[in-house]
Amino acid sequence: MSEQDNPNQQPSASEPPAYQAPAAGEGVAPVPAVPPVAEEPKKGGKIAGILGVILVGAIILLCKFGAGWGLGSIWDNLTGAVQTAEVGDCLNSYKNVDDAKVVDCADPDAANKVVGIVEDKYTSASFESTENPCTEFTDAQSAIWVGDTGTGDVWCLKPTK
Repeated sequence: MSEQDNPNQQPSASEPPAYQAPAAGEGVAPVPAVPPVAEEPKKGGKIAGILGVILVGAIILLCKFGAGWGLGSIWDNLTGAVQTAEVGDCLNSYKNVDDAKVVDCADPDAANKVVGIVEDKYTSASFESTENPCTEFTDAQSAIWVGDTGTGDVWCLKPTK
């Protein structure tokens, strides 16, 4: 009989003992399964997203309508509103004053350059009835009136091309 056939035989000193699994009911206790680690729920994820959208909307409205803090001028500068034009600025080609925008003078759409501004002198009606509101600016060839009600400003223009 070989050494492997007789489980009660002691191994020789030069051989390591052979592994024997414990018999059922004796030896090592079974290891319980490790429960999966549950992720902590995100607190306020949806609420934070909604508040973020509301905050961005409020900032846009403040910039657009000013809220009395002068933020309306920031909006005008960002959008190139004609009200922000200064002498030396160029305006795009436009069909009416609402379409007029400040553009870079190198822009192919630049059609007119502001050569002078007449402030708070004309109403819309008096501007329309005046033959040339830009007499003090000799190189002006056209003009636009900018305002809401009451007196507004006249931008005196010359063609860029």
